[in-house]
Amino acid sequence: MGALDDFVALAATKIPKTKTFVLRDNAVIQSQVALAEAKLASSRSFLLQTLHETWDVAVRGEALSLPQRAALKLAGTYAVHQAKDVIDTVYHAAGATAIFESNPFERRFRDAHTVIQQVAAERHCPVTLELGGKSPQIIFADADLDAALPMVINAIVQNAGQT
Repeated sequence: MGALDDFVALAATKIPKTKTFVLRDNAVIQSQVALAEAKLASSRSFLLQTLHETWDVAVRGEALSLPQRAALKLAGTYAVHQAKDVIDTVYHAAGATAIFESNPFERRFRDAHTVIQQVAAERHCPVTLELGGKSPQIIFADADLDAALPMVINAIVQNAGQT
């Protein structure tokens, strides 16, 4: 069972403090479950469609184009982030039940966030971009300098170092 299925089972029996009805009868919870199901289904469809398209290219012995590689990475990343959002939703909706290590919600929440952070850290490329000054401006070589100069001066005066 997945996290969403586990939450649906919990919602059928859990009566939150100060309430007289089970979670599943709460309209907000119903909406959250529906949106979570849509996130999982749509991201799964996008990923499977992209995998199918790129597999067909690979089977023909062709190299994936840059747009195809980008689509594959996008589909995978999108699926991971949608799954994380679903984990977040059910973790928070489960309330205090989810915080205990003996509960599968806590483990799934922790694992999902840990994996995403580790992958991001492995692919992190530190970059420092210094444009300089309090109001950096980029003016392209083909810009109309007579039109650009008043805008640059105006931006510097209006910014005045304050954000």
